[in-house]
Amino acid sequence: MAVDAQTGKTLWMTRDYSGSKMEYITFVRGKHPSVDPVLNPSADGDAVCFVDGNSIVCLDFKTGEER
Repeated sequence: MAVDAQTGKTLWMTRDYSGSKMEYITFVRGKHPSVDPVLNPSADGDAVCFVDGNSIVCLDFKTGEER
């Protein structure tokens, strides 16, 4: 999900992603019950990329569509 910081308007939303496998295992085992799995995002103003299971996902920064 991307939000305009000035207006609070949602710019785009995408499907749910599960984060990395190790973080999911930690989450399921209850070691950090109040923390959701982490996606490890990285962005450069053109795309946002993150770990999702065994995959690396790259989304268009402006539209949220997968590249």
